[in-house]
Amino acid sequence: RLKQYQIDENTLIIFLSDNGGVVASPFPVNGEFKGFKGQLREGGTRVPMVMRWPGRLPAGHIYDRPVSAMDVLPTALAAAGIHAPDSLALDGKSLLPYLTGSEKTAPHEYLFWAGPQMLFWGAENRPFWKGAEDYLKERIDILPETPYPQSGAGSPACYSVRKGNWIYRFTAPDQVILFDVTKDPNGEVNLASAHPEVAAELKEVCN
Repeated sequence: RLKQYQIDENTLIIFLSDNGGVVASPFPVNGEFKGFKGQLREGGTRVPMVMRWPGRLPAGHIYDRPVSAMDVLPTALAAAGIHAPDSLALDGKSLLPYLTGSEKTAPHEYLFWAGPQMLFWGAENRPFWKGAEDYLKERIDILPETPYPQSGAGSPACYSVRKGNWIYRFTAPDQVILFDVTKDPNGEVNLASAHPEVAAELKEVCN
């Protein structure tokens, strides 16, 4: 349709998924990464993003620094020449200067993820998750199996933060893991005791 209207050469196209494959899916294609939708492991949070904008973005270029779906809106606004009002507090950043090479630093110093049962969702929201599960049960015979059987949750209370190659992940009640995601993408080796200063910094920024 873009070609039909002769705007395909002047249209920024962004394609990505909001999460990894779901458990019990016929196509849980998360590659080498463990975990799935609803979990904070790489299989649940890491997805590819493809962008196309002929003449503006270099074709075939692979950008290997982590970005976020929150960057889509600022990127689209920048592509359209629209300045977001200062009152609109956006967590994302326009990726255009990073993809064109005019900006050499990483788009984000930290990236954060939180599971659905984190306390800041508030106890008042727990009925929502229970209601959502009941809604699904009324319409399908089998809910996807999950290793975390808490009502209305795909994972226990958890959060993680990434800085550079480091990922710090907390899972209730007291499990902490720190790992280098480039060397150990599935977090098999806990380096929290070997690098306590990194663990302390990332815990602090989450708090």
